[in-house]
Amino acid sequence: MRGRVTVLLLLLGGFVVGGLLLTLLQRSRAAQALVYSVNNVRELSQFALLGGTDPAKGPQAGRLNFPDDPRFVPTPRERFAERNVAAAVPAGTVFRPELPPERRLSWVAPLLPTFNQKRQDTLAVYGRLDLTQAWDAGPNRAAAETPLRILVSYAAPPPANPGEPAVTQYVGVGGLGVDAPTLPLGPDNVADPRAGCFRYDGPTPFAAVADGLSQTVLIGEVSTDLGPWLQGGPTTVRTFDTSPGARPPVGVGGQFGGNHLAGGLFGMADHGVRVLTQRTDARFLANLCTVNGGVAAPLPGD
Repeated sequence: MRGRVTVLLLLLGGFVVGGLLLTLLQRSRAAQALVYSVNNVRELSQFALLGGTDPAKGPQAGRLNFPDDPRFVPTPRERFAERNVAAAVPAGTVFRPELPPERRLSWVAPLLPTFNQKRQDTLAVYGRLDLTQAWDAGPNRAAAETPLRILVSYAAPPPANPGEPAVTQYVGVGGLGVDAPTLPLGPDNVADPRAGCFRYDGPTPFAAVADGLSQTVLIGEVSTDLGPWLQGGPTTVRTFDTSPGARPPVGVGGQFGGNHLAGGLFGMADHGVRVLTQRTDARFLANLCTVNGGVAAPLPGD
């Protein structure tokens, strides 16, 4: 009898220890995935370092204290100059007036040469593009099938679908309402109260971000309605839906986030990174998604 009790206690202890080790392993993997994904956001938004950071605060201003992924190497400023990347938020699409935004190439296309080439040869992908054609026309359709590591969340990478365009889990944020990315800048770079950082037809100077660079979302992480990284329009420039009955702001099934247990990742206009949870207030996020004036439309529940 005593032997049976000892065996049972040993088995019970083994289950407890195994459970604790599994929990620790899962937490470790989640933390590592968060670090890698944070650095994806940093690399995607590193053009903000050209003119979006307050010189008095330095390039670390607004950044959370995440450890650096050793594979993340900031792009030299000279490479941006070589590629004519202005000190502004790039246009949400490669502007072709004869094409609607959803037929154009996305904002990712002209930035491909500025990413870390040691991590992935995105310059070669850029060399295959024809910037004069639609995103799914000519050589662009084949180039769109190339998965880009910088656009994948390490916590929940999308399944690979050979022969299909590769998707992005990071999008530019274009303000409040589906038409926000079409709103033009006014005189002296004064933006509409619903406008966000990304506009389809042109760049947004950092001077237009009147709400404060550290208080304005540039890049958002998504897990729903994923689409091709090369396609312009709502696929790569997401707006915050403030209509009644809209999906939750952040979390599984929400408008943003849904990949990490810690919450949704957001890159700010000062090159900082924030994690917002599913408890994030819709009005708070709406204010972060605009560059000038905050909420100007009804929010869910109003």
